[in-house]
Amino acid sequence: MTEHTTLQTAARLLPPRPDDGHKGTFGHVFLLAGSRRYPGAMRLACEGAGRSGAGLVTAGIPQTLIGVAAVTLLECMGLALPDTATGALGRDAIEPAMTFAQDKDSVVMGPGLGADDETLDFVLACVPRIAAPLVLDADGLNLVAKNVLCLIPRPTGSTIVTPHPGEMARLTGLSTKEVQSQRETVAASFAKTHRVIVVLKGFETIVAHPDGRMAINTTGNSGMGTGGTG
Repeated sequence: MTEHTTLQTAARLLPPRPDDGHKGTFGHVFLLAGSRRYPGAMRLACEGAGRSGAGLVTAGIPQTLIGVAAVTLLECMGLALPDTATGALGRDAIEPAMTFAQDKDSVVMGPGLGADDETLDFVLACVPRIAAPLVLDADGLNLVAKNVLCLIPRPTGSTIVTPHPGEMARLTGLSTKEVQSQRETVAASFAKTHRVIVVLKGFETIVAHPDGRMAINTTGNSGMGTGGTG
């Protein structure tokens, strides 16, 4: 079944926030992001998590970026993780990241991580182990595309992947043109096969669930066509 999402229907999906709520009421997001090459992705993702209504946000970032985080992440906390020689998360960051993630309400992985071999090992090792709901975006998707089977051990519907058409092409082995010519079919098939929720971005963004439900977002405009708005 396909639904069309408007501003009104989206608003109805948001739960009411209690008047006596506080930062501990609204969840703690752990965000694994950033590298020396892409430090800005960390800030965009953290600010986005905060604006979405999360009570607490912690950025798990390469040690080399902790100074940048201190002056840019005004409302977020930072967790410095061991990094590689190129300033990216690598194998030594796996265990401390997984220990910190144990009691968090959700985890976001991917923005600005880069594509180092060690970062690939980091992502493929962490994805099956994260117990909380997981959002994979940007470089997280590009690295998972190297071995999409890492998604299978996760509980059905506990993972949200947010690809643009190019990232969807890498995840599926199709061309970008093929993805765009059959957006609904591609999103639905990947969601069912890998038991994830797919948010296929672009004009009329598609949200496909593993149980076959689908929604098409009719809001947005071409002003969002710039890096970082995803």
